[in-house]
Amino acid sequence: MSLEDSLSDSLAETLAVFDGRESPHVPLTTSEVSEALACTRRTAYDRLNRLADEGYVETKKVGARGRVWWRAPQSSAGSAAESDSTPSEGYESLLLDVLDGADAGVFVLNDDFEVVWANEGVERYFGLDCETVVGRDKRRLLDEEILDAVADPETFAETVLSTYEDNTYAEEFECRVTPGEGRAERWLEHRSRPIESGRFAGGRVEHYYDVTESKRLVRRLKRSHAALERELDEAFERIDDAVFSLDEEGRFAYLNPRAEQLFDRDASEVVGRPIDVVFPQKELSEGCEAIRRAAKTQSAVTFEDYFEPLEQWVEGRVHPSETGTSVYLRDVHDRKRRERELERYETIFDTIDDAVCVFDEDGRLVEANDAFETLTGYPPDEFVGEMPTEVIAEDMLESALEYCREEFEEGRDVVSVDAEVVTKADERVPIEARITRYFPCENSHRWIAVVRDVTAQKEQLRRYERQRERLTALNSVNAVVREISDAIISRSTREEIEHAVCESLASSESYLFAWIAGVDPRRGKLTPRVEVGVEGYVDEIDLSDARSLNTLEESGPASRAVRTGEIQVVNDAFTDEDFEPWRHLAREYGYRSVAAVPIEYEGTTYGLIGVYADRENAFEEEERHALGPVGEIVGHAIAANERKQALMSDEAVEVEFRVPDPFGGYDATLPSDGVFRIDRTIPLDDGTYLEYGVASANVLDVLESLVAEVPHWESLTTFERDSAPDRFELYLSEQPTQSAVASLGGYVESAEMVEGHFELTVHLSVSTDVRRVIDIVQETYPDAELVARRMVSVDGAFRERLQQEFADVLTERQRNALETAYYSGFFEWPRESSGEAVAESLGVSAPTFHQHLRKAEKTLFRRLLAERPVTSQ
Repeated sequence: MSLEDSLSDSLAETLAVFDGRESPHVPLTTSEVSEALACTRRTAYDRLNRLADEGYVETKKVGARGRVWWRAPQSSAGSAAESDSTPSEGYESLLLDVLDGADAGVFVLNDDFEVVWANEGVERYFGLDCETVVGRDKRRLLDEEILDAVADPETFAETVLSTYEDNTYAEEFECRVTPGEGRAERWLEHRSRPIESGRFAGGRVEHYYDVTESKRLVRRLKRSHAALERELDEAFERIDDAVFSLDEEGRFAYLNPRAEQLFDRDASEVVGRPIDVVFPQKELSEGCEAIRRAAKTQSAVTFEDYFEPLEQWVEGRVHPSETGTSVYLRDVHDRKRRERELERYETIFDTIDDAVCVFDEDGRLVEANDAFETLTGYPPDEFVGEMPTEVIAEDMLESALEYCREEFEEGRDVVSVDAEVVTKADERVPIEARITRYFPCENSHRWIAVVRDVTAQKEQLRRYERQRERLTALNSVNAVVREISDAIISRSTREEIEHAVCESLASSESYLFAWIAGVDPRRGKLTPRVEVGVEGYVDEIDLSDARSLNTLEESGPASRAVRTGEIQVVNDAFTDEDFEPWRHLAREYGYRSVAAVPIEYEGTTYGLIGVYADRENAFEEEERHALGPVGEIVGHAIAANERKQALMSDEAVEVEFRVPDPFGGYDATLPSDGVFRIDRTIPLDDGTYLEYGVASANVLDVLESLVAEVPHWESLTTFERDSAPDRFELYLSEQPTQSAVASLGGYVESAEMVEGHFELTVHLSVSTDVRRVIDIVQETYPDAELVARRMVSVDGAFRERLQQEFADVLTERQRNALETAYYSGFFEWPRESSGEAVAESLGVSAPTFHQHLRKAEKTLFRRLLAERPVTSQ
């Protein structure tokens, strides 16, 4: 029986939380354990504390109020696998210990940007509780707590959140924390970078360094060494030495009044008492040791010691004699404090990342730190005593100092100057110099300049400006897209639709002009149709050149757009190598960026939109995505207009095709005595199609074999009937001929097998390009023969009214459910297809199908019955 078997159920349950992890030695917070146990934090803490007391888990404090726990390693040898799994965890624990003790606030985020660790600096700087912070989404934490603590929350949030959106770069910036509960006012420097490896790879680590002192550095540097020495001299003049003497036995023999004041004791209290009794060794250790050494060597000894009872430093001079020892003490506490300050300033001067330069009144370099060489490439010694004109132009330096003189006369303490320095590698680096002055003596002064490389800040400002321009343009594009959508609704002809589109684009502040051209895919040509905002441009670019569409080597945006069916852009017509043939036109008409947007709908290309802007990179990702849907919107409008014209017209063009062998490209032939008819094609939401028809058994056998050969034939379902032929359902992943014809404003009047060959009859509006329809049919059936083309009379008004009634009262899903049910034999008796089978064809659940069907039936019956006259009996 192991020791763990003796644990109570509650403690064993708590221990199991660690064992259930990938590694039991990874630290967990009290909150994480309480969540895993579904108990209160107090209960979890009590259990963990008992387990820690008994040695089952280990713990350590994190921050001011936080604590983490982990499974204690086995004291015995353990398994080799177990011992091998702990080094990385040990390194990680060591790293967290180091970060916890770092003089900075640290957040460690995982790849979901949740806080997995934070140190005490976070609590001190932002007033947060580390234990409650761990596990929270850093973005929510930023919004709910951190932004309230910073002076410019908007800029802070934008900068930090940008690093989460694009976690590929390091970030540095400064922010000011305002005073509040649990925090003091201070300046912080944010430094963050992505985590590229380890358990938190894909996350981010953020450091916040307290740079308040460096912010105040310029003011502090105004105090010169001479001024500090003068203050010390004045202090010494006001202070008399404390004097006391000891006899041969080390007992106090005399104290002067200053010594009484220094020791805070009357002479009567200490005279005759040994010094090591009055002052224990720990209170004046160096002084007692110096007195013993002086008495032993009979030579003067000087010492400095910290006098603990008075919490101050003293300097002592011990003079021994045959009869005893005399000691002179001087209060040097202020001097020691100033020395430490000077040491700190020197440390800052030597280690600060910014270059710190001291100039005399005339601009000659007196001193500079090592960061000067890092910035310029020149050792400071090369310029001491002269103007560093190789780094900064003499007239620029003199101008900056004159500007500083004027500003200081106006009462300014610190002046900021923007300039450029030239490095030893002949590179120009933008800098910001914060300049102040100090007076080492009454009649002269020196300049102190803290110089910072602001290349990153300048680039950031440029990025912000470009981002602002992009957002402005994107808002404009979205407004144009909405305007286009509204404008084309009321247009009754294709010409009016195209003109409205070009008018909306050209009148936008974002674009110069726009045009639309039609597409002739057979001849590979573009035919100019509309241009707004420019005259004659479409004729100059010679869109009729067949190469622009059919030659793969041609690299113009128009040819690429028609070939790929996707928007194509040129972001800089002046530099893009592929746009060289048209560069003279870009200079002549004043545009920098071009977008070619294909007008397409349901696989049919109706034309091309050309859009031109005077901005470089006008069609970057966001704006390109916003403009892309315009082609589909216009294509849909044109297709709907052509379909309406076909349905409303009393005359139609009837085109009849005969296909001797519709499946000639495959190893299949329809039997001459078979029955095969296509009744209906229904488009589904996901871009697939259901095709319904009837076929005899011998034809169905052929269709079954074709499912494995025809790439876009996904499946075939047969609905057997008592009377032949049977119904079938063909599931297609590509647009069939019937839908392609419909997208051009026509419809298939009949599609069936007659006397061993396949006959297809199509009705088109008189305005439809019949050649395009012929091309579509012959693309699907290469051996299709055009049998007849004739004008026929149709009841267009009646068909349009029925179609419109059907479209107005039913949703698209209700209509699909009703048509699929009808053509799959759901309404036959007995039923040829169950509700579950129809639902499966539609890709929905059976209850969803029945819900759509019942609503469609109810709507149609209500519409039908409401139109019947009602009479009372």
